[in-house]
Amino acid sequence: MRVCLLLGGNEEGGLEQHFIHLANELARTSQQVEVYVIAHGKYRNRFTDLIHFVALPLNQSRRNPWLLLRLILSINKISPDVIHAHANKATALLATIKSMVPGKKVATLHSQKKNLRMYQKMDLVIGVSNNVLKKLRKVETKVIYNSLPKCFIQSSKIPLSKAALNIHNDKLIVVFVGRLVAVKGVDILLQAWKNVDANLLLIGEGEDFSHLKKIIDDDLEISNVQFLGFRNDVAAILDIADLTVVSSYREGFCYVVAESLFMRTPIVSTNVPIANEVLPSKYIVTPGHVSELHDTIVETLQHLAEAELDFLPLYEFARESFNEEAMIKSLMGSYEKLMNR
Repeated sequence: MRVCLLLGGNEEGGLEQHFIHLANELARTSQQVEVYVIAHGKYRNRFTDLIHFVALPLNQSRRNPWLLLRLILSINKISPDVIHAHANKATALLATIKSMVPGKKVATLHSQKKNLRMYQKMDLVIGVSNNVLKKLRKVETKVIYNSLPKCFIQSSKIPLSKAALNIHNDKLIVVFVGRLVAVKGVDILLQAWKNVDANLLLIGEGEDFSHLKKIIDDDLEISNVQFLGFRNDVAAILDIADLTVVSSYREGFCYVVAESLFMRTPIVSTNVPIANEVLPSKYIVTPGHVSELHDTIVETLQHLAEAELDFLPLYEFARESFNEEAMIKSLMGSYEKLMNR
């Protein structure tokens, strides 16, 4: 089987990391698949030598006729059995040239979108959660959860002490992991943190750092909060944490939920994917609701033994569902099903 993976734009983020990780794993583990990647040239050196890489300036406008022509010629030269576009731009490009290139057309929807017309033109739409697919109609859909990369799993074996995190008390440890931007609701988390007798570690960077630091500095009731910035040892931190909090207003696939469950750390989360698809309802709160988030955090910290029992089946689910083998097996099954139509 010849598969062509398509990525639009030239940005740096979770989507791009997932795409690169997926392509490399597909080429490495599936000997019956020949993998081609069409993407911006800046990504070339991030792919294994097993992948045939075609560089195109996919950061240009999706309506650029020369870009569309070069894309048509490139895909026809590859002559793939399956073309798999990731996210909006690549899917829009593929939808535009659908009738001019061979192969089954697949797209992955990575987040909730209002305009889904381009996805309706695909033979199959893969969603990273059930929620991102719920508005699609008259097109075949399949949920395939993202996997945790091997570097995360390997870093989980690195021991870490409280002292290494500048924690010198016996209070419980609560962790937030994510960008410090408005959509992550960190300001709501800080307001909910008033009079919570525990340590809060904020892992991540972003444009709201100064605003969030001022919230802490201006309110004496918010204490024991640390900004840790970017960390490459998130797994080790989750391993010693007592609770993870997700305060986002919206998500496509919330990696920290998968990471926390993999590391056997209970979670309190707002009503976003994938938390709202796997967690017990009593650990789900309304986005932007300060008192509800505060009460749920406090209640969970006071009954951690009960939370551990509630989450025990989810820890096993995470080990089975958020690994590379499960992701590739599900993806290959979807491709083969399309080919056999």
